[in-house]
Amino acid sequence: MQTVTALWPSEWDLNSLVAKSAGSFIFAFTLVNFVNDGSDLPHRKLQVGLRSHNGLDPLYTQVLDAAPPNPHSFRVLQTIITLEDMLSIKDLAGLFQIECADVILAMEGFQSILLVPEDDKRPIRPFHTSLRDFLTTEARSGHLFIQPSIRHLSIATDCLAAMAVHMGDTFHECGGLEFAARSWCHHLTQAVKEEGGDNLLLSRDGDVLMNQLTLFISQSFDSWVNSVIVQGRIKVILDDLNTFLQHHVCHLL
Repeated sequence: MQTVTALWPSEWDLNSLVAKSAGSFIFAFTLVNFVNDGSDLPHRKLQVGLRSHNGLDPLYTQVLDAAPPNPHSFRVLQTIITLEDMLSIKDLAGLFQIECADVILAMEGFQSILLVPEDDKRPIRPFHTSLRDFLTTEARSGHLFIQPSIRHLSIATDCLAAMAVHMGDTFHECGGLEFAARSWCHHLTQAVKEEGGDNLLLSRDGDVLMNQLTLFISQSFDSWVNSVIVQGRIKVILDDLNTFLQHHVCHLL
């Protein structure tokens, strides 16, 4: 910062930021995090923020578009946005069958909009619910839009894939598998219930899910049954499956 003219930020910069915030604390909070996220020098990040349009949506777009390229970034982000219960870094790594360090690297560009904990056992979560609203409303997020039905199907597929490579008495103790065992039926049901989900099982994504379901049944079905018995989730899972079958059969008829 030795080459930056004092005082920084200037009074003009501060007045511009106040005007852009328009009384929204979450906008000001997100902008400060964006400037100070460590991905570039603060005075350069500030100029990027000043060039953005007023309002939270353009700022979210700026943060997401500026994130460094990473093969896992948007897969992890979209899962976090879709989940009702937040998962820890360890559980996300187990679900995606990657290392915890890969999850942390994937979130490197999103630290101004997501709370990424310092340890692997606490959940990653959005700083504000407005991020979920933004990303699941196509008119607001445009090319960043997350289709809930597709994401629920993808989460169900990830759950099946994670379980298919594990079996035995320690099944439910592996990272991410407790979530996978109790949640894949729920996300499958949500996928067909969401808007646009009626024909999802007939799509390419549906084919991928069916392949993973076949592999899961042939390799890890017994271990899964034992796991849900240990978790006491049998009734909940049967209710989810019954809802899915009723919804899907009604659609076919």
